[in-house]
Amino acid sequence: MLWLATLSVPLGGFLTDGTKRGGAVLATACAGFAFLMLLLSRSGPVVALIIAMGIVCGLPAGAIMSLPMRVLNQKTRSIGMGVFYAVYYAGMLAGPAIGGKLATWAGTATAALDFGAAALLLCPLLLWSFHRIRRLRSRSQFHPARWLVVLRHAVSREVLCLFRPCRPPLGKRIYHVADQDLSQRGRKFRILEGS
Repeated sequence: MLWLATLSVPLGGFLTDGTKRGGAVLATACAGFAFLMLLLSRSGPVVALIIAMGIVCGLPAGAIMSLPMRVLNQKTRSIGMGVFYAVYYAGMLAGPAIGGKLATWAGTATAALDFGAAALLLCPLLLWSFHRIRRLRSRSQFHPARWLVVLRHAVSREVLCLFRPCRPPLGKRIYHVADQDLSQRGRKFRILEGS
């Protein structure tokens, strides 16, 4: 099966790049692989199923490996890929161990194959969650550096009001401008504070 995966991994990459629909390739291949795993433990033609699994199992690899690059910029790429591979190898270690325990507990290898199929069927849901979080993050206008400085100024102004009167005379409103270098994508923000 693994020698067929060496052919299907680049084929999956070509499909992903050619169709520009990596999510569809990933979800379809994971669902197909899960279906073949469920059939493997319940039907007779094992050789044909193993060949089909070898062809299908490598298709989502390219689409999966491209996901981190969609959210990691140049500054966070090293740590992000480190976290990605740490989770990947932890899953590669824990998955077979859990499958083996289930097979021992149930007394049949069908339990391990069913566990693998369930994990594969979870992948499209995780992909949907990934895209949802990415969309929400790109829509938000939250700039942590900007809001931290605004919060710091607000807190410091309130603390100063404890020690000196901060209210202007009746009918007058005095503003002072605090220039802060809050460069976020080349922009500077000016914060107006009332005192």
